Amino acid sequence: MPLVSPTADAALLLLLGVTLVAAGQLSRRRYTRLVEYGERTRGTVVAIQGQGDDRLATIRFTTRTQQKITDLVYHSAYTVGDEVPILYDPAVPSHYAIGEGSPLGFYGLTIGGGWLVLYALWRLVF
Repeated sequence: MPLVSPTADAALLLLLGVTLVAAGQLSRRRYTRLVEYGERTRGTVVAIQGQGDDRLATIRFTTRTQQKITDLVYHSAYTVGDEVPILYDPAVPSHYAIGEGSPLGFYGLTIGGGWLVLYALWRLVF
């Protein structure tokens, strides 16, 4: 006997799918705001932790208002002293992208969540 009914299974998949679609759309909104209103600056790699492909780079940049932002990012190709292009949201400078950013994250979340929603609905109907 299954621990969870097929209807409960489908309901959980539906909830997960809707959550992924919502996360994808929030990510899209953040990316669009960054592209439309973001400001450009240069960041510097100030430290590297780890080895090989599991390296974390500490990136530091200064905003137009002289606020200093320091963050860890996964990137195995950086070395200490490298300069990287930064695009940041002046309203929330901790929201930034290295380079131009990429919309691929929200596409993946939205499409994956959409497929889960469709599958859950199919399970509920059939």
